[in-house]
Amino acid sequence: MWRGTVDMEIVPGDLALLDADERERLERMRVPGERARFSSAHAGMRRVFAAYLGAEASAIRFGRARCPRCGSPDHGPPRIVAPETELAFSLSHSGRRWMLAVAPGGPVGIDVEQDAGRDLDAVQHVLSDAERVNFDALAGERERLLFLLRAWTRKEAVCKALGIGLGADVTALEVHPREAGPVEVTFGAGPWDARAWTVAELCGDEDEVAAFARPRGRTRSFVVREVAALLPSK
Repeated sequence: MWRGTVDMEIVPGDLALLDADERERLERMRVPGERARFSSAHAGMRRVFAAYLGAEASAIRFGRARCPRCGSPDHGPPRIVAPETELAFSLSHSGRRWMLAVAPGGPVGIDVEQDAGRDLDAVQHVLSDAERVNFDALAGERERLLFLLRAWTRKEAVCKALGIGLGADVTALEVHPREAGPVEVTFGAGPWDARAWTVAELCGDEDEVAAFARPRGRTRSFVVREVAALLPSK
């Protein structure tokens, strides 16, 4: 696992690493914070893979695998096209934090959420019936917020590992938000996949919750590294 902190403004050294497609996506963004987050996360991701693959960060090419649901190559999970590698990855960002999960042979999913200004009503629709009962039994707002953030990040991590995003009915996915984890879950998200997952919680800052998912039976051990260690010396 790798994590980084977003600069308030776009850093020229980050921008220089992005390819034409990434720069085009960046140009379409109108919110300064969103632009800086995208540039920082994608440049950081390139630096990480440059270290893994022994390649120039700017030369790494990304593409899409086919969508597990419909087979389209346009909106499947991201993958590295060149250099050739079996590494799978998942990228997430929220606020000024971004995180990258890397796994040999895949799949892997990660999600990070910061609670600043979080609307509790906005994410309750992801809860299963049992999770909703547990949620309603909580009295404190902080407890309720942590419960929801755990539920949201764990479900999104599983869906991203599946390569389907939150387009599936995640109310059918029980992720045990009352437990600190790791937790074992089974998700039959549709005819395209049904497998067991291990979902673990990553310790972050006080105002953030992060989770990652791997197929059950794969290693549970992980290390969280700071991308700042890969930045060029000033």
